[in-house]
Order: sequence, then structure tokens, then C-alpha cells
Amino acid sequence: MPNLAPNLTLDLEEKLLAVVEKLADTARDIAQGLFRSQDIGLQDKDDLSPVTLADKRIELAWRDIIEKEFPNHGIVGEEFDEKTAESNVTWVLDPIDGTRQFVMGMPLFGSLIGVLLDERPVIGCLEAPIMGERWIASPGSGSRLNGKTIKTSITDRLTTARLMSTAPAMFAGETRERFSRLSNLCKDVRFGTDCYAYGLLALGHCDLVAEADMKPMDIMALIPVVERAGGVVSDWHGQACTLTGNGTILASASPELHAQALAAFRL
Repeated sequence: MPNLAPNLTLDLEEKLLAVVEKLADTARDIAQGLFRSQDIGLQDKDDLSPVTLADKRIELAWRDIIEKEFPNHGIVGEEFDEKTAESNVTWVLDPIDGTRQFVMGMPLFGSLIGVLLDERPVIGCLEAPIMGERWIASPGSGSRLNGKTIKTSITDRLTTARLMSTAPAMFAGETRERFSRLSNLCKDVRFGTDCYAYGLLALGHCDLVAEADMKPMDIMALIPVVERAGGVVSDWHGQACTLTGNGTILASASPELHAQALAAFRL
């Protein structure tokens, strides 16, 4: 089940982290400049999801930085075409995760930067530009919020667990039924968090995140953030999340809680 890739060499990890920080700084500057602006260039994509100038400007700036620093690395981004890797390293990017929050002036959106080694996530960053918060996780440094090491909660029972998810609308048919089974067993349920929920999970303020209809760009950066803090991330079948996964995500504060949540899905 673990998603974490084998450890990087210290030298490569340091180089990657320096670029991750640069990307996060870039996202913060652009997002803060456009947040609650009257001219964000709002459009609907083919799937009717929103896209703004912030999404496009951040990803283009990110790609320029990555291609200059690591020209042989692959890039999988939310807004533009995939760049095939000439090495075993791929960057998975979501410039604004929670674009609807951004459009509506709500501050809990984030910019997601994931680094995959041999297609498995090894470094992750959740930048929350308006909140002034930055989660970064790597093999050598664990999971950190604004430089401080963080840990998931010690919750190990569904009856005391606090569950978060982005929106009820992401569940339909079988996933709606399975999510209801899980949520009915939990102590509390809250919606409206997008990627921010995973940061709160890593910080110990919620215990479970369950979502469906997710893209790889939505989750790859968040896996190290949660797992390096002591949590577990998989799909709803208990399998590792991949670039070609089924779109379901279960993130838990502990292995014991994760096993109970997976059992609830199978009832």
C-alpha cells in the first residue's frame, strides 16, 4: 500500500527541494496578485470546470523554471500538455487546486507540486498562498508546515474520527453509497476543503479524507505530505495511488484507521 518512493540521494533531494521552494514562491506571488481581482480571466474548460489566469500563469512559470533547472525531467500538469520524461523523475503540477474557491474569493485553495521518482511520489508541496502556509515533505526532512515538523493524529477508531472531503457532488452511484457508509460511522464530517484537508490531516486536525473523481494532479503532491507525517494514502481498494489510478482517494491518520475505513467501503 505505501506510495513512498525509495529515498533520493541527499544531493538530488537538496536540488529538488530548492526548486520546489522556488516554484511555491512563484505560485504565492501570482495567486496573491490575482486573488479577489475583478479580472481573473475566468473560463470553462471542456469538462466545464473553471480555469483562470492564475492557473495558466502559475503553470507556465513553473514549467519554465523546471525546464531550465532539469531539462530531462518529465512534467504532468493540469493545464498544458504532458512533457515526456527522459529520466526517472517526473513533476506533477496543479497550479490552483480548488479553482472554484479561488474564483469565489475563498482562501483555502492551494498550489500543488509533486516530484515522482520511478512514477512514485517522493517529494510533495502544498502551498496555501493566501493563508501564508506551506507544507513540504521529503525523505530526509519528514513532513513540515512552514519549516516545523508535523504529525498526524493518534486517532485509531472510526467512531472518533473526523472526516473531510471537497464536495458531496464528487460522489455518484457506487462511490456515493460507499462514502455514505464510511461517513455514517465517523464522529464528524465536513466538506469544502479541497487540498487543504490533506494539510489539516498531516497536521493532526482531521483524521480521514475520502474523495472520488480525482486526477493525479490533485493527489500526487499530497501523498508525501500525509505519509511523511505518519498517515496512509491509497485508493478505495487499498492500492497505491498512481498516474493511471481509478480516481478514488482515502487518506488516514494511521494504518489502523485506514484499515477500518477500507473495511467500511467493502461492507
